[in-house]
Amino acid sequence: MSSIVAIVLEALTSNDSIISAESQMMTELSQLVCAGVAQACEQLDDDLCLGHKDYRIIHKDQRHITAMFGDVVFKQRLVKDDSGRLFYPFDEKVGLATGRRFTPMIMAKVAELASFTVMRTTAKAVDLLTPFSMSAMTVDNLVREAGQELDTVREAEAKYVTVEVDRRAVPQLFIEGDAFEVKLKHGTQVMVHRVQISEGATQSGKRHQLINRHSITGLSHEKVFDEARSYIDQHYDLRETCVLTGSDNGSGYSPKAFKELVPGAARWAHVLDGYHLNRKLKERFSMMPRDLQDLLRKSVWTGNKARTEMVLDTAESMVQDTDSGDSMRSEWLDNLTKLRRYLDRNWPYIEALSNRQLDRRGLGSCESNHRRYTYRTKLQGRSWTRSGLIAELRIIDALQNDDYLSSLEATAFLETQIKPEVKTTLRSLQLFGPAPTTHQGAYQGRIALYGASSSDIGRWIPLSGNAMAVRASSLA
Repeated sequence: MSSIVAIVLEALTSNDSIISAESQMMTELSQLVCAGVAQACEQLDDDLCLGHKDYRIIHKDQRHITAMFGDVVFKQRLVKDDSGRLFYPFDEKVGLATGRRFTPMIMAKVAELASFTVMRTTAKAVDLLTPFSMSAMTVDNLVREAGQELDTVREAEAKYVTVEVDRRAVPQLFIEGDAFEVKLKHGTQVMVHRVQISEGATQSGKRHQLINRHSITGLSHEKVFDEARSYIDQHYDLRETCVLTGSDNGSGYSPKAFKELVPGAARWAHVLDGYHLNRKLKERFSMMPRDLQDLLRKSVWTGNKARTEMVLDTAESMVQDTDSGDSMRSEWLDNLTKLRRYLDRNWPYIEALSNRQLDRRGLGSCESNHRRYTYRTKLQGRSWTRSGLIAELRIIDALQNDDYLSSLEATAFLETQIKPEVKTTLRSLQLFGPAPTTHQGAYQGRIALYGASSSDIGRWIPLSGNAMAVRASSLA
């Protein structure tokens, strides 16, 4: 404590500016703390290594760790146990991967910051606000590392039940899905798929907040839906639950795809997403007068099929009687035909949208919740590698689900409790091939340059250049 007081007093008295004084204190206090942490680390290494009969100390190595309070440099022992395994007891005790410089806390904080802004801005923030600095490339590596650990946790959760979870019996469950496009490097476009699960919404003023929201995002539609199915199976008892699903009914997001997620639900209803429905009405019916547009929208949203058909017939008559050119008239009629087909195809799910017996509070937020992802991956994303985009999506998912730090902490548990699967490939030709035999290896031999005339090699003599001839006596 006295050394801290001395550092502060010296900084305040020797500097005319409080900014300079605080900068000096930040540097010197960080060095003081790092020196104390280094001494504690070496003491812990002594306690772990000395006095263990099954440990044979090989040598000491210098260890450099960057923590939130600065750089810590100390020495640790490399040991070999009775089984012949080489390891560092200190790294194994505190949970640091051998060779990792940055602590898991730094990785978590930097990756979280990088989920809001670009890598260079994140690196600048680290440089300004911490006693150490890092490059934008280092930030990118930490994001990938955090994303990979989260991906490991999510895959393990989908495949194994790592902890006992009480399956909740809720009156309603809301499931929505949608996709958006992101640009990869070299101009390639890729679809990002999202499934959002919640138990409804609470209202505070004009704002709605989803209850127990869980987001699953990825580049593989099949993988995202598999994770959603596993999450629902592990967390919910649907025998008395009314499940409401919603989407734009596009490719991969049909009602059938959502029904397969909840096979044991007491009741299931699918609703056409209101955002996409409104967008379709504006896109195909914008050439009509405003009062007719309002009438069509009211008819559709109330599920009045007869009035909807009447409005479309009226619009078609107005287009045919218009004085516009043939090309314009043909384009408008084509739009009306496509709109009529769209409404006919999706009418069962539009009726569900207008069903007042269904409490739909909680549906329709998937599109607006894209913003947390699209702002980072599209507006601030520039272009991505595939692995970098997957890592960023995993981080944003964990932050949205409020289990970011707990999921990163679970990585050490998964590494020790769940063994990776050993994949074997069986080829069809292996079924009919011969049984493997033991090969004896190549025989080794040597030919002497000269030999006695009585020996076999001596019966061969060079005549000229590379030619060889046999003695006449050996042919007799």
